[in-house]
Amino acid sequence: MLGLIAFEEKNYPVAIDYFSRRTLEATPDGPWTDGAHYNLGRTYEANGQLAEAIDLYQSDRSPQKHGNRLRARRLKAQAGTSDTSAVDTTTSDTADEKKP
Repeated sequence: MLGLIAFEEKNYPVAIDYFSRRTLEATPDGPWTDGAHYNLGRTYEANGQLAEAIDLYQSDRSPQKHGNRLRARRLKAQAGTSDTSAVDTTTSDTADEKKP
């Protein structure tokens, strides 16, 4: 919850900390793992860390992995590259703001 509040306030470093360290690292098999994984990817996107977002989406093993892999593919296509190390621009797409 606090990670989502930080995200909404555009405080991306704090959101990244909550999703990664305080949720995923603290309870890797917890009830919030899948949501934290997705929201961490969205936070990376919003913070301009597209390579990290793409890598995170592609490594997902949750029931929503197919949607996350589609999102990673879309981010790569928007960036016009298949090399995620070259991706460093922020994308924004209001149509994708809602989780499928």
